[in-house]
Amino acid sequence: MKVRRMQGALAALVLATSLWSATTPAHAESIGSEESITSSALSVSKKGMDLSEKYAVWVSTNEDSEQSIVLYSIDNEKGERITTSSSSKSSPVTAGNYVAWIDYGRKDGDIYLYDITSQKTTKVTDSTFKATDQEIQISENYLVWTNAKDKNIYAYDLSKKSTIQLTTKGKASHPSVSNSYAVWQDNNSSDADIFYYDFKKGKAVLATDNSENQTYPDISDDVIVYEDDRNSLTEIYSYDISTGEETRVTKSKASTDSNKEGPQISGNKVIYLDDEELRIQSLSSSSYDEVGSSVSSRLQARINSKYVLYAVEGSNSVSLYLYNIKQDESSTLGSQAGDPASPAASDRYVIYLNQGKKQDQVVLYDVKSNVSTVLTSSNESPRKPLVSNKYAVWYDLKKDVLVSYDLKTGKKTSITTDDDVPHEDFYALQGQNLVWADETRKGYSLMLTDLKTNKSKDIEDVSTELKGLDLYDSRVIWADGQDNKIEVSVYDIDDEDTTTLKNRISDIDGVSVGENYAVWSENVGKDWELYYYDFKRETVNQLYRNKEPNDQRKPKMSGNVFVYEDNQYSRDDDQYYYYLYDLDSKSLMKYYPGEDGIPSEMAIGGNRVVWVDNRDSVSNVYMMAFDQPSDDPDNGGGDGEYKDYNFKKVLEDGTLDQIIKDNGNSYDGIYFVFMDGSTEEASVSMDDASEDFDVFIELIEGYGFENIYVRVYQ
Repeated sequence: MKVRRMQGALAALVLATSLWSATTPAHAESIGSEESITSSALSVSKKGMDLSEKYAVWVSTNEDSEQSIVLYSIDNEKGERITTSSSSKSSPVTAGNYVAWIDYGRKDGDIYLYDITSQKTTKVTDSTFKATDQEIQISENYLVWTNAKDKNIYAYDLSKKSTIQLTTKGKASHPSVSNSYAVWQDNNSSDADIFYYDFKKGKAVLATDNSENQTYPDISDDVIVYEDDRNSLTEIYSYDISTGEETRVTKSKASTDSNKEGPQISGNKVIYLDDEELRIQSLSSSSYDEVGSSVSSRLQARINSKYVLYAVEGSNSVSLYLYNIKQDESSTLGSQAGDPASPAASDRYVIYLNQGKKQDQVVLYDVKSNVSTVLTSSNESPRKPLVSNKYAVWYDLKKDVLVSYDLKTGKKTSITTDDDVPHEDFYALQGQNLVWADETRKGYSLMLTDLKTNKSKDIEDVSTELKGLDLYDSRVIWADGQDNKIEVSVYDIDDEDTTTLKNRISDIDGVSVGENYAVWSENVGKDWELYYYDFKRETVNQLYRNKEPNDQRKPKMSGNVFVYEDNQYSRDDDQYYYYLYDLDSKSLMKYYPGEDGIPSEMAIGGNRVVWVDNRDSVSNVYMMAFDQPSDDPDNGGGDGEYKDYNFKKVLEDGTLDQIIKDNGNSYDGIYFVFMDGSTEEASVSMDDASEDFDVFIELIEGYGFENIYVRVYQ
């Protein structure tokens, strides 16, 4: 298809897009609305959890009661949602390359299977089944469950993709499975017994027939563990299928002791609950170690060869812990076990610290896909995370280095070397540029680093005390000095020159730079007053001329909007409220972030403000957009970089023609990107789309106009 014909065909879509012109795009921002993100990030519900050798899984529930399955990589210490539907879910299990769960989107509990490698989800059961909550297990070869409609146990062969009925008499429950056997509790006699199914022989066998109850079995390889009531208290027993031997694992010392419940086995290690104390014990030993206390019995603890996963329930939350068997030590899992701090934002992302009891984590939240990811590992001690639409940056206190994280490739890089002494507070990020202060014997060297090339250059040497540092587009701003001789200076990256905006300032509390203005708070007499510099007019102006004594402090800017603290209307001089001010219109914006809560640590980036809020006695990160995100968020610039344009918008306003013309009237390097940033992301070149336009239309219909970008590579 010729360029002109392709443009004409795309133009024909404009009429179709008018049908959606009155709707809000799926990724559009709700301007002025507050949204909590940490309460739904990788939060843990009481719907179930599981552990394999490589992964942990659990159910996360957000503020709107929408549930998703979280897959957490133990080695990479990163979690992500693997489901997108808002239906109710429970009982996630994982083994090998698979995750399975029960989904209640069709009222009856359907079982879904997720392939971790291909990222494809398959529905396993049909309308003849209704999976029983918390009665589903998986191994590398088989998936087993209890059918609530007939109380029988079924298995799904993962390689053959076929279903096998293991029981026929009903009254079966609590199945478990290894690679060769399935095991379950049978209630067809006067007492509960344990049966197992040999997949190779294709038959069921009675394992235990004691006159008392044997219940809640679990299996590893060919060894079964279960609860047994034959003694005065419930004890844990094991049964070896290969030898036919039954062994008592736990031995209570007195009738006043507690029942032993909820056994789980991996290899020769078994875990169980004694009251609320979780214990681990070898099958060949009568001694045990304590794993954790106040452990939830509702969320079954799990074990693999290296770790134990267990949960502790609070009044309003659930915290997960991963116990290292070899090191005899527990650490928090996911991003909800600690308190959030130090939030920052861009158009696309929010980043913050999750402060745990033993370690802190950097958590990245994708606004477009609503997915949270832990970026740091257990050997890092991160501080002050920042984010653009390309990179995340934080200071590692343990190694005394600045670290960058490429959001596209996932590559982590140490920006500074052993010869550098980066200041842990003074650094700023914009796009792929980072400005940071390197402490020297004479003061500071202000360094500008291109994170794509990891090349740095010294842009200014400061010999006095540094008071603040910021970066926006092609300008770096800082304040330095002491004893009523503080200066505000700006460095132009393109022109490579420095200009002093104001000097002889007595003291300063916050300096920031935006698109057309710079803003700072300086001490005037007994008050803190806001001043701004207009780059077009090259003038310094005082923002307010207050008659009553009050303070405006800590301004932070993005574009031409800044947020600041003000105590003018508070009863207590130490109590501040947050305000948004638009320097273009010289007026306060009509949005008041955090007015319904208890906000702190307010920050601004891209088109949003973010803060920590302790409303309802629960600490969460909140965000509020004050504008729509730009079509070109931090993209473009440099070889191999690109610019993104909203497909629907460029069709409607006619700028798609100009984009193609600016590209030399060629399709080379132009792509249509669908579901950018999600697990369903796909792309097709404009050349391929022009060759098979009907298929391209089908893609548009499948993904929707709102989820398509035109990406132009330079």
